[in-house]
Amino acid sequence: MALVIDTTIAGPDANSYVEEADADAWFESIPDFFTFWGTLTQQQHFAKMIEATRAIDRFEFVGCPSTEEQALEFPRNGVLDELPREVIEAQYHMIIFQCLNPAFSDDGSGSLSTNDLENAITSVEVPEVVKVAFSQGSKKVFTSTSQAAVQQGSMDAINALLRDWLTGGPNRFKFVK
Repeated sequence: MALVIDTTIAGPDANSYVEEADADAWFESIPDFFTFWGTLTQQQHFAKMIEATRAIDRFEFVGCPSTEEQALEFPRNGVLDELPREVIEAQYHMIIFQCLNPAFSDDGSGSLSTNDLENAITSVEVPEVVKVAFSQGSKKVFTSTSQAAVQQGSMDAINALLRDWLTGGPNRFKFVK
């Protein structure tokens, strides 16, 4: 069955916070990753986008989704027509993180897939510039000499973007009695 991306805000069938074209545009600013992203098919893009959304939605957020019918964790607390920029950026970072760390990807069941354990970061160098090699089995798939690609795909970046929803930061929620 072919994957389809649904980004309907507060939609009952939504499965991604971002459209493929938006992800393509955002990844253009990270040349090494953009080159890798360009080698994937549209269905692989969709799978990575859905995986990243699922991973984000596994975080424990304060408050509650805006409607009982919505499929995703955002929007939250009565805001029906927009997604926070930080959540959208977190999805981009999560896609990179999962490509660099495939053991953190899932097979849709919410648990790690044993097939993902065959994929690994095969080497990391830090002489003058970070170099990360990623492989699937014996096939080298992605090498980044860009420190930006590695920093963009970090859990620290994702946690920083989602911080206000994880801890209930100021000015994020309007609670109604």
